Amino acid sequence: MTSNIGSDRILESDPHLFESEAGRDALRDVLLERLKEFFRPEFLNRVDETLIFRPLTKPDLRKVVDIQLTHLERLLGDRRLKLELDDAAKDFLVDRGYEPALGARPVKRSILRNLQDPLAFALLSGKFPDGATIRVRVAGEELGFES
Repeated sequence: MTSNIGSDRILESDPHLFESEAGRDALRDVLLERLKEFFRPEFLNRVDETLIFRPLTKPDLRKVVDIQLTHLERLLGDRRLKLELDDAAKDFLVDRGYEPALGARPVKRSILRNLQDPLAFALLSGKFPDGATIRVRVAGEELGFES
């Protein structure tokens, strides 16, 4: 179970707070107060532990993009299709999905909206034969596909 309750406080905090136990404890105290404002004590009593995550950075989200691309390549495996994205295309996906308060989900939506959906239309139109390597590059305000 995850929540973004208190994410605004995390984003406002000095990033160095995460580097020391005292800083993490101070942040945890503030966030636990936020949780108490939002949830009833009966519910919070059922939660065994509360973890606080630092905001994801763009380099963190680049790793998420790589993981998600591996999943997408598995979907293309039946047709023996390979994806090849350059760094600019990966950065494009991160930039379109970068919302520090919301974590990695917006990046997953960015991949779906900017890569997976347009790629599906290209495949349905017969643009790429089975076994092709699809190169993905930034083309203006969108991603372009070529083999």
